[in-house]
Amino acid sequence: MEDAQSSREGLDTITMSGQGTARVPPDRVEIWLQVVGEDRDKGRAYEKAARHSKRLVELLDDLEIPGRRRVTTGVQVARRYDERGPQAGYRAQATVRVRMDADGPLSSLISRAVDEAEANVGGPYWSVGGRNPQHMEVVRRAATDARQRAEVCADALGLALGRPIRVHEEGGSRPRHQVNMAMMGALPPARAAAGPSEVEVESGSVLLEARVIVTFALVPGPLGRPD
Repeated sequence: MEDAQSSREGLDTITMSGQGTARVPPDRVEIWLQVVGEDRDKGRAYEKAARHSKRLVELLDDLEIPGRRRVTTGVQVARRYDERGPQAGYRAQATVRVRMDADGPLSSLISRAVDEAEANVGGPYWSVGGRNPQHMEVVRRAATDARQRAEVCADALGLALGRPIRVHEEGGSRPRHQVNMAMMGALPPARAAAGPSEVEVESGSVLLEARVIVTFALVPGPLGRPD
């Protein structure tokens, strides 16, 4: 396969893709916390949700989670209906996304949010930060894989690889989450009978992947290989 540059230079080329992977301990985690208020009166429903929201902010402050790591993703007040259809009042809710380091007080936050703010919980969702050097490592592995594959093909054709002409990384290093245990979805609001208890949360690993496509020049190599 030839590209425009190699065609102008009169080069024969080969293009090969390579894959690089690495399992990496996550260094970031994210959860979603939702506080809810329900009442037949719209204002009282909103007031209940606001009280829970204030308590949630207080416990985030108490756990020293900085404001820059909290994002309010939605505030909603809507009619609520029962299973038979008639309006049963109003439901007010506010949702906050919280990000922290993977070694942060995640279990305590979940426990206290449920116990003290009667919050629903979604997550956790683990990730690897963009500055983690493993992102570059999987790219290096992908480029090495592409060269090795191209060398095998060229050798089978009685040729050898020359210099790389074009390199393209597809989509950057993509994380795939491999979690040993996670609380996915939402937990119903609940209060502990004898003080808050904690769910043991395990981070597992994140699979980083990179795919690199490299075009190499082909040069004459040993010919006349025996069958």
